Amino acid sequence: MKDLEINGEEYIVAFSVWYVFETGGNTLPALRWGPGCNADACDYYFGGLRDEWRQSEPYSKLLTMFNHFLDLKYMNTHPEHQRRGAGKLMMAWGVKNADSHGLVSYLEASPEGQGLYEKFGFVTEKVVDFDLSKWNGPLRDSVPIMVRQPLSKCAKEIIRR
Repeated sequence: MKDLEINGEEYIVAFSVWYVFETGGNTLPALRWGPGCNADACDYYFGGLRDEWRQSEPYSKLLTMFNHFLDLKYMNTHPEHQRRGAGKLMMAWGVKNADSHGLVSYLEASPEGQGLYEKFGFVTEKVVDFDLSKWNGPLRDSVPIMVRQPLSKCAKEIIRR
């Protein structure tokens, strides 16, 4: 999303990245860390989230019931532009696409985003706790794993009325 507020210059105020994954086989991309990252901390945190997701009941259901699922991998809004509708627009786009293709949606929430995700029908399936104190982070960082079922055509008709 772009904004023209600063001296007529365009700049990005928010972005989101959605992936569609096939559930047959291991289709999740390899985890890679950029220069300057603490690879051990990233492996522990992001690798831990991936492992928890793969071992969860919702993931097992996805593997057996659906051919594909939608993953909200990243969503961020510049702090000066939060609470102005950018997140809502990006979520509306994602769930509209999920519903139109009958896709279950998955995400790993932050405390700041969890309420917005709940408004769009995401339900917390599991909370994963991490101890990041080894890397001077918090003793406890909780990450909700959230899933949303697609709305059926019938449900969409009822909501429109």
